[in-house]
Amino acid sequence: MLLPQLMMGGFIALFWGQPLREMLRQPKRAAVYGGAAALVVAAGTLGFAFSNSTPASGELPFPAEAIRTAFDSPHLSLINQESDPVDLEALQGRVVLLTAVYSSCPHTCPLILTQAKAALAELDPEELQDLSVIAVTLDPGNDTPEVLASLADRHDLQAPLYNLVTGPSDEVDRVLDDLQIARSRDSETGIIDHANIFLLIDREGTIAYRLSLGEQQQAWLTAALRLLLKEPRTAG
Repeated sequence: MLLPQLMMGGFIALFWGQPLREMLRQPKRAAVYGGAAALVVAAGTLGFAFSNSTPASGELPFPAEAIRTAFDSPHLSLINQESDPVDLEALQGRVVLLTAVYSSCPHTCPLILTQAKAALAELDPEELQDLSVIAVTLDPGNDTPEVLASLADRHDLQAPLYNLVTGPSDEVDRVLDDLQIARSRDSETGIIDHANIFLLIDREGTIAYRLSLGEQQQAWLTAALRLLLKEPRTAG
């Protein structure tokens, strides 16, 4: 407990010893040196206090205002795993969690779906009533509603909360392009390399947050959803 104070005392003695001695001989310089020394001590004390107050887990608080965006969401009108229409404009007034996966993905798509479920598991039933999840396929040529229904069953993703959506390839590609979700297919293996993205759309239909995979991002995903769900519904 005494180490920070000893370190600060040594710092002051090393760098401020001579000026402090001169200060005693020249009273007019007392205010200058005394004020500067006080600032050093204050800054050091605050630094030690801040470092000691950092959570042991290393978890960073959700920077809600710093990372919030205000981009218009694109037109999206596709069908889900039950062949029901899903229209993003019709969901205005609700909060939407939007991502992109494909059924044969061997790598990150299962992680995306697992993280989405884990984030939603932290929400109250009342909060979930105002939330919709949309996962756009990255492989519309293969992911028919029947294929997506099998994927939904494997991950226990039930409509109407979870919507795995598909449609004509050109329309799905346009949606993915409008969402700025980068992807590329390996011509030999057929594996699609893609961005791991969660887009959070607020009640106004605006893309408010853009998050990714990871433990920290999962905590932020829940925090962002809670924040948006607390915002009032828009009139009309």
